[in-house]
Amino acid sequence: MLAFRVHRLELAGRHRILMPKLNKGQMSLLARRFDSEGFRVESGPVLSARKASHAIYVDPAGLCWGSPDPSDYLLPSIPEVLSCEKEKASLDELLSKYFVFSYWRAEHAVRVCSRLESLGTWDALRASGGCGLAPDERLMATALLQGSAGQCRLVTDFVADESSALLVGRRTYYDSRLPVREASETLREMDGVGSRNAYIPRNGVLSMTDACRKETLAKASEALGEWCSFETS
Repeated sequence: MLAFRVHRLELAGRHRILMPKLNKGQMSLLARRFDSEGFRVESGPVLSARKASHAIYVDPAGLCWGSPDPSDYLLPSIPEVLSCEKEKASLDELLSKYFVFSYWRAEHAVRVCSRLESLGTWDALRASGGCGLAPDERLMATALLQGSAGQCRLVTDFVADESSALLVGRRTYYDSRLPVREASETLREMDGVGSRNAYIPRNGVLSMTDACRKETLAKASEALGEWCSFETS
């Protein structure tokens, strides 16, 4: 079972703190905590809290950001957030917090819903040599890859049999096609770096000839622990 650990980083001029996948009860708890601290709180798809020069935003997908650093206001609430009861969800609802499944040109196209490994933050992470794939995201992505067949396109920091150079900032990566087993073994997460590292593509899409069954992912989701505040009913 994954235990939650605080990850803080500054990207593109914003302070960011990774959070668990948050349910309604946890979002309400955070709204009350910010309100008690004198913030003007607005609920919506993303919770916002403003006070003087502080602006804090919390996305239930599992990300907080703000200016200046929101740590002093957010971090004291983490133990209470983690103690909240998990919310029941169907398997499709739980998986939708990590993936969007589709079919494109005779391949299964699965978009990984990552807190940081996407679009603008993807560029900043690659340019700095960092990685923003959270532990729960890596757990689910590797389960997807290990249960699939064929090959998958990722970005790597090593040359594979099918690779083309990709320059991000001053760093050279490779648009590579790897066997799914090798992809799962080299997929990097934010807690570490290996001698050979693969990254989710900028658009977040993993294309495979044969994607794994949802039942396989359901089994993997049982190990999400504190990083996901939902469980299948």
